[in-house]
Amino acid sequence: MVAIPSRNLLVTANESDLVEDGGARVHVMVFQGGDSPAAYPMLTSEGTDELIGWGALSGLAAGEGAGQLLGLPDSFYGSQPAILTIDATQTPARITAKTVVIRNGDPAQKLDLEGIAPDGNGGFWLASEGRSDRLIPHAIYHVGADGEMQDEIALPAELLQSEARFGFEGIARQGDLLWLAVQREWGTDAEGQVELLAYDTAAEEWGAVAYPLDDARRAGWDCPRSRSTVTGPG
Repeated sequence: MVAIPSRNLLVTANESDLVEDGGARVHVMVFQGGDSPAAYPMLTSEGTDELIGWGALSGLAAGEGAGQLLGLPDSFYGSQPAILTIDATQTPARITAKTVVIRNGDPAQKLDLEGIAPDGNGGFWLASEGRSDRLIPHAIYHVGADGEMQDEIALPAELLQSEARFGFEGIARQGDLLWLAVQREWGTDAEGQVELLAYDTAAEEWGAVAYPLDDARRAGWDCPRSRSTVTGPG
């Protein structure tokens, strides 16, 4: 535990990883004192006609409207993947709608949604983190405003040859280009570099560049350099 008076912070760290017992992982918590009222919860679905259950949010992007955000639960909700519409003009921010992702009339299966971007026409581009040993493909999905899948774009074989289960962690649209960040090194990547992929939706072509990760002072699954996320163009 350490106090940082100049920033009015109290920082604590726990030393036990309790994940095997169903508890919290090793983590650091930061508390900032202030005179303003507490702002909890930060997100709620209270007030919807039928209360919307939510959790395990893994993707977030700006929507088309003012103050609108789009959220995604990850594979914890694998039997009902969904897009959450969030009104961030309220305090707390409020989930106002849930659109289930549909494939052939049923909730889509074998997805681990980790990134979302509006397509500019009312629909969405979704990035799914793959895991081949569980038959979950690394893929991009184009979804309509009603949640129905319109297109599925798989990775080319050249990229899949060195795949790992740590795949896409975000997606952003820049004109006809979709940019995707890969979470960690794959088999052919140099140490400390991950792939930043681009898919040209007009030409239907893939491209990739190496992206350097920040150095970390320690090793471990949750170290700072183990994660990489696309949050927007540029």
